[in-house]
Amino acid sequence: MTTRSFRKGIAVSIILLFLGVTAAAATQTPAPAPHLLPGKVRTSQIPPGVHIFFNGTHGAHDWYISNVTVTITNDTIVHYILIRINDGKWNFYKEPFNITTEDINTLSTDISDVNYTEWMDNITVPIDRTPPDVTITKRHVASHEYKFTAVVSDATSKAWRVEYYLDNQFQKNVTTAPYSWTWTGTGDHVVTAKAFDQAGNSATTSLHTPYVYHPDPGARLHLILQLIMRMLANLGNRLI
Repeated sequence: MTTRSFRKGIAVSIILLFLGVTAAAATQTPAPAPHLLPGKVRTSQIPPGVHIFFNGTHGAHDWYISNVTVTITNDTIVHYILIRINDGKWNFYKEPFNITTEDINTLSTDISDVNYTEWMDNITVPIDRTPPDVTITKRHVASHEYKFTAVVSDATSKAWRVEYYLDNQFQKNVTTAPYSWTWTGTGDHVVTAKAFDQAGNSATTSLHTPYVYHPDPGARLHLILQLIMRMLANLGNRLI
């Protein structure tokens, strides 16, 4: 074998050896770490750089008394944003959407960040747009004393309190059932019960007070004297 052939053989061997090592390295490249694969790591709440905005009319006790528009923005790279309302289907977020159901709604989010970490959260969105139902009754409890009771019902946020007014003048705020108020007096007046649900919606109903006629003291004394005279006259007739 000539020197030239020997050198050529060595060169070919080196090239083949290099290709073999490279091929072996390629077949043994480790798979991405588990935390880099979608769905492998779940973290509670919202990832940094993602913002969720709720636009609606606020009522009482963190309730909304209108439909709510939800907008999601991100200042960082995310692979996807999934949303679900209550027990509905998961959908990719594309644009602002409305929540309209009167209930304690749950907005669920599943957001995959730049590292494929999934951030999941459940956000409560309570909505009640409907005023409560209210009726009022009155009951005679003593001389010139009457008890007014409001019966309040609300299908979504439930009853909260009742304000009582006499001729449009505030009288009492009742916060526990039975929502009653006792009035003592005479004359024809208007009693109004204004009922509120937990969301702050309100409804009113009214009743007239019983009208009790009381003559002036002089006239009353005259009536009493007339009654006494009649009794004495009847007694005298029996004795004769």
